Amino acid sequence: GLGEKSLAEQLKNLGCEHCAHRSQLVLWRDQTVAMLEKEAARPKPPLRGTVEGKAVPTLELTLNVDSDDESLSADTNVSYTLDVAVTGSASASSPTVFGALNALASFSQLVEKPRTGGLMMRGLPWAIADAPRFAHRGTLVDTARHFLPLDLIRQHIDALAWAKANVMHWHIVDSQAVPFKGTAVPALALGAWAPGQTYSAKDVAGIVAFAKDRGVRVMIEVDTPGHSASWGVGVPGVVADC
Repeated sequence: GLGEKSLAEQLKNLGCEHCAHRSQLVLWRDQTVAMLEKEAARPKPPLRGTVEGKAVPTLELTLNVDSDDESLSADTNVSYTLDVAVTGSASASSPTVFGALNALASFSQLVEKPRTGGLMMRGLPWAIADAPRFAHRGTLVDTARHFLPLDLIRQHIDALAWAKANVMHWHIVDSQAVPFKGTAVPALALGAWAPGQTYSAKDVAGIVAFAKDRGVRVMIEVDTPGHSASWGVGVPGVVADC
């Protein structure tokens, strides 16, 4: 992906009129940015639209965000509108940065990469007014029964964001294993599947921050007093013998 400076320049070139600090860092998903980087090196315009096979000028996106509030909860308004005219002029607006992320996800998903090269957008004009029906939209990730590397968890969060899901329920420990190595009782992590298959407090905080930058909340589940047999591996006597 692009560095902070390059990404800010990309957003400026695309007509972003108001972006909060967090949106400047993550508004363009890695995949979209990679396509734009590659296409920028070509002599042709980076984004072309087609209506019945006829090309239109370079697409220009204007993004408006009503608030710079970066708090994220189940009640955060992530609605947005997105309009793309036949002239290639596009505008998106949202009450929050996280709704703007959804608008940009939809915008990038309208873009195609044909075999002939370049990028194009079919079916112009587009007028989209979108809002989620359910406040909780997510998946459950179980690392207690099957350890997952951090990179894979981050990839999963990216996929959630692309699908406009907003929750990753992280079932981090259970009777089978304790992969979390906290600072209070680090010996509990001796109940992990293997010594190297653990998450530090810094790792977990990093995942939570990574997810928030993409509009995804992380719900961490730690079972107790049941489902905690693995705790006794590193700290004998901490659970009942039954």
